[in-house]
Amino acid sequence: MNAPISLIALWFACMSVICHAGVKERPEILILHSYSQSFPWTKFQMEGLQNTFDKAFPDREIPVEYLDWKNFPLKENLQHFKKQLSMKYARKNWDVVITTDNAALDLALELRPVLFPHAYLIFTGINDYDPRDYADQTRLTGVIETVDWNSTIYQMLKIHPRASEIAVIMDSTEISGVLLKEFQRLMPQWKNKVRITTLHDLDMDEILNRVNKLPDDALILVTNFTMDHSKKIFTSREAIRLISQRGNVPVYGMWDMQLGYGIVGGWLLDGHLQGSIAADLTLKVLDGQHPPVVTKSSSRYYLDYKQMERYKIPLSDATDGAVMINYPLPIYKKYLPHIIVAIIIILILFILNIFLIRNIRKREAAERMAEESNQARETFMTLSAHEFRTPLTVLLFQLQLLLKMSRGETKKKSTPQDMTDAADMALVQGRRIHQLVENILLASKKGTFGGLLTVNETDLRTVIEKVANDLKHPLQNSGSTLDLKFEGSCKGQWEERKIEKLMSHLLSNAIKFGNGGPIEISAVTEAEGVTIKVKDHGIGINLEDKTKIFEKFGRAVSEYNFGGFGLGLYLSQRIVALHKGKISVESEPNQGTQFTVFLPFSPSRNS
Repeated sequence: MNAPISLIALWFACMSVICHAGVKERPEILILHSYSQSFPWTKFQMEGLQNTFDKAFPDREIPVEYLDWKNFPLKENLQHFKKQLSMKYARKNWDVVITTDNAALDLALELRPVLFPHAYLIFTGINDYDPRDYADQTRLTGVIETVDWNSTIYQMLKIHPRASEIAVIMDSTEISGVLLKEFQRLMPQWKNKVRITTLHDLDMDEILNRVNKLPDDALILVTNFTMDHSKKIFTSREAIRLISQRGNVPVYGMWDMQLGYGIVGGWLLDGHLQGSIAADLTLKVLDGQHPPVVTKSSSRYYLDYKQMERYKIPLSDATDGAVMINYPLPIYKKYLPHIIVAIIIILILFILNIFLIRNIRKREAAERMAEESNQARETFMTLSAHEFRTPLTVLLFQLQLLLKMSRGETKKKSTPQDMTDAADMALVQGRRIHQLVENILLASKKGTFGGLLTVNETDLRTVIEKVANDLKHPLQNSGSTLDLKFEGSCKGQWEERKIEKLMSHLLSNAIKFGNGGPIEISAVTEAEGVTIKVKDHGIGINLEDKTKIFEKFGRAVSEYNFGGFGLGLYLSQRIVALHKGKISVESEPNQGTQFTVFLPFSPSRNS
């Protein structure tokens, strides 16, 4: 749906480059805006101008002035602005003066004999243009702000063929008076197709009261509205919001600055396009050409998908060629990046798994006797297959399910939530595999995890709460509950990432062997450090097994019943040792287990 915009933008870019070929390097250009810098229509026109000039004159800063006529339509404002321009630019020799909207053009023509005698005047956003009014002017061209009434009404009736009435809303400004005259000339051709009522020069309260009483098969067309009958000022978007909220029927507009604030759409005057055309005319003038006034409407057909949903307007032939905003991506496109990333992760993990197994097998062969080495390798191979098979199987299943959902091959119609649930499950299994690989990598390193500690101010409360949140799904699935208790500040100089791994290993261990019973974690601040206790009420540990649970690949239970590489407690012990702390265990079979960790406040950095 954005193809027309791309083609138009490409055309203007090409034209700008062609024109720029013969343009002098430092032309004197002045831009005069009728309205304020914050007024959306002015802002859009300025962006259209600036985008072209930035390419043609990348090193130039073009001066810009704002009359702010919409907020201050007073003679005093006009006189002050004239004096300001005269003071600043009396000695300038301008090549081109660009004006946006009527007030700035009228002012430029008035000041032209004194300030701009040799300048080419280029206008944009002009209403009610009549070439006879400018017959005595030379070196004048521009782009007319032509409202495309017929195209907008035609599209409104095409989308709503049963509409009985169109209420056209205009404010009390001079521009609306011009628009009303234009509209009145066109109204007869629509009188046999739909009833048209005009809400013009009324207070906002009266307009809101009238639109609230419109029949269900009516439509609203909001044109220019910035000031009501009582001279109360409204921003264009504020007026659209009020009318759209009060009315219960679809609202259409005429300017792109209204889009996204309550209108369904319409053939909207495009401020960026107006500015781009004016900039293109400027480059032609500077190249020695005399381009004619552009009279073709610079409108584009826009629709807002959110408003179409609000009024239950189906996507149909009436939307062909429209520039659609707020249009949601198809489900399969939305989740395609997740699927691709997941597949890449699987491939990487398979490669890493092969590499790690080969690496560990070599290390074990060098450290142990041949028979022990063979047995260890076989055990590790079996464990690897067992540990990686389950999450990889689930991950592959979820990815296959995502692909089927994206292709519509499932038995029931898939919802976005179904896609999200499948993606979440795949992500959980991917993280599980990542943790297994990371544990193997850490266990395979010599020394103390590869070097120095990087300590910083660490809050144990925050770390423990984060770990508990990360493991909330395994905790829920186990049936266990978790009770956290903290005494004192629980802060110290530790390496936060390693402490997080320590707590993750201990809590995971409690969940796995807690037998669904409650789990308690406490952190108590003492004189020289913090004592952490992790207690479960599960299967416990036999006395003869307590000495080997902190060894590499050590375990107190069958690997086939409970799984795991037997690395969690081994890595936990190494992390505690790095921080000059202590870790111990108290346990009785079938009575549960408690691990106690003491971390001094500030371990040596060079551990």
